[in-house]
This record gives sequence, C-alpha cells and structure tokens, in this order.
Amino acid sequence: MKLFNRSTNAISLFILTFLLHGLQACAKQAKEPFVEVTFRTMQPIPGQQTAVVILKAKEGKRYLPIYIDENQAVSIYYAREGQIPKRPLTHDLFVNVMKKLDASIERVVIKELRDGVYYANLVLQRDDQTLEIDSRPSDAIALALRTKAPIFAHRDLLEELPHEIPMMPKRSLQQMTLREWGITVQELTAAMRQYFKGQNGVLISDVQADSPAAASGLEAGDLLIQVQDNELAGLEDFRKTVRDVREQTKVKLVIWRNGKRKAVALRLK
Repeated sequence: MKLFNRSTNAISLFILTFLLHGLQACAKQAKEPFVEVTFRTMQPIPGQQTAVVILKAKEGKRYLPIYIDENQAVSIYYAREGQIPKRPLTHDLFVNVMKKLDASIERVVIKELRDGVYYANLVLQRDDQTLEIDSRPSDAIALALRTKAPIFAHRDLLEELPHEIPMMPKRSLQQMTLREWGITVQELTAAMRQYFKGQNGVLISDVQADSPAAASGLEAGDLLIQVQDNELAGLEDFRKTVRDVREQTKVKLVIWRNGKRKAVALRLK
C-alpha cells in the first residue's frame, strides 16, 4: 500500500510540474507580444518617390511591410551594403554620437499602428541605464542595420500573406521581373543615380532563392551595367538586350558593386 501511495504521489507531482511549466510558458507568451523580425528586402515603388521595406518574422511565414520615402530608402540601402559615405548621413551621425557617449542600441521595437502610422522605439543602453526613445520605423531600421541590433515587432502587426514577397506593387515600365533569371530590376531614381555617382544601369532590387541569378552570386542592391557586350543606359536597354539573349545558355553580365565593376557568368540551362 505504501509503495502504491508513493507511486501515485510521484505521478501526481509529475503532472503538476508539467502543468505548471505549461502555464508558465503561456504566461510568458502573453507577457511577450513582440517577435523578432529580420530585414527581408526593400523594393522601390514604380512612379513614386517611395519604397516598401519587408520585414519577416524570424520564425514562421509572417511579414510586415512598411512604406518609406526615398531618402530613408537610400540610407537603408547604404546600411545594407555596408557603405560609408564620405560625409556622414544623419543615421551615421547618430551612431557616431552614441559611440562617443558609450551608448549602444540594444534593440528596436516597432510597437503599434495608429491612424495609419507605425510607431517604433529605440531601446538604448548606457552603463546600467536603459532608455526608450520614440522613433519612426524607417529611422529605427536604418540604425538597427548599421549597429546589427535586433528588430522586434508586435505580433499583431505581422500578416500572413500568400506570396514570398508580400504587397508588391504592380509591375510598370519602371520595373521588370525576369523569371528565367530570377531577378527583378528597377529603373534608377535621381537619388540612386547620385549614390552610384552617375553610373548607368538598372538596379537589381530582388534575387529569387535557388535561381540562376542567385547561383551566379548576384545580390539585391547590385547595379547591372552590362549584358553581353551591351552597356545599359536604363530599363529599356535591358528589355531589348534580354530579348536578344533568351535562347542562350550562358550570359555574360557586368555589375557595379562597392564602387567596382565585376564580371558575372549567368548560366541558364
């Protein structure tokens, strides 16, 4: 009888412990409404001086699209490419000031959508002090990319969308997707031309995974300046050149990356 009682007590204790762990996990999830997200891509919007940044939940297939202006897009582009301008942009200046003050960005949090506007916080750490500063999400993202700080978003802001890249604008004459290659290219805006120092070409705004473009080492943010022996002045030149090389199995490309020309061999079959 004693042995039976001991076994029963042990089983009861195990079940109680299991239930307590489950309740603690549920409570923890309820207290933590924010999930970590990563920068997925940034796409210019044809015909407008704006772009859309796509953030993706680190776990699962939920996305957060945020529309930003062209200046913010250029700053984020610098950060993504690891480019350091000759004179610091506003976000570079902010990072430099933080370094002088021995402060760091612990994380950025995109916390809510109110009246059609997203609100975010910078969470700064200085000595033993934690500071939260109101921020536009675009500024917060630009700073997070520069400092490698994690980005969090409220789970209610994330959307489950059927496409890999959600909420992309309809294609226009200023943008073209070439499925055979696995890339989307974009006509350069005035700000982008300034960034590329007047270099002609088309911006590779997205590279699909497991595509010929990805296998050849092309990356979003590269400037495509030549196809075969044809220099590209813009998107119309790209359209014409692509028609001439559709039947070829190997295409020679030249891109502009980090201020240098680089030859790339694109194998299609």
